[in-house]
Amino acid sequence: MRRPDDGRRNIIQGNRARFAGPFQTAVIDNLDEKYSSAVLWAIGIGFSNILIGSVLMVTYLYSVQTGNLHAVTFSMAYNFFAAEAILSLSFVNGWATPIRSMHRKYVHIFLQLCTITTAASGMIIVARNKELQSTAHSASGLLTLLFTLFSSLTGPFALRPVIRRGHCIHMTCGILCFCSSVICLCTGLWKEDFQRWTGQNVIYMLNFFITFYTSLILITTIIKFVNKG
Repeated sequence: MRRPDDGRRNIIQGNRARFAGPFQTAVIDNLDEKYSSAVLWAIGIGFSNILIGSVLMVTYLYSVQTGNLHAVTFSMAYNFFAAEAILSLSFVNGWATPIRSMHRKYVHIFLQLCTITTAASGMIIVARNKELQSTAHSASGLLTLLFTLFSSLTGPFALRPVIRRGHCIHMTCGILCFCSSVICLCTGLWKEDFQRWTGQNVIYMLNFFITFYTSLILITTIIKFVNKG
């Protein structure tokens, strides 16, 4: 049963909403701006996931047709598992949004373990085929493995405050690892055998895809880094 005071309360609340003061209006506008910004970032991250899949599909087809398995293995390790591990903690990543904060960390750990396992498999393939050379591609690949080790060792410090700013150290190692893996991928795309297989136009397109999603991942990670301090 509706009480007489309900109508009066609704009128008062309606007047408050209609005649909002300057401070209330500023707060509402600020919330609208944050929401619009979050939507734009979410669209960009969603588009980045599509581009990640596109790059992986090309490397997969290349590996299947040429038998060069280390290309798809390392691409899967760093440009899928590592990238999604970073995005799992992002504030605008669509699939991670409904997940609780603590459970996001579990997802992050699982994806990092997938990264390490896949990268180790790729390293075994490279060692068996003796594909290590004195090139920028090989050097950036070894640097990526080194940062992977550092990122794994600093991971526990991000979960528990054992040392001061342990999460910042882990984030720094992780983002350096991802950046070096991107350099390794881009230099690998310009190798002669891949150029003969796909053509330069496709390589330019893939480099654009990689630059786009790498930039968004870096920016969102830096924002998170600054907010955590």
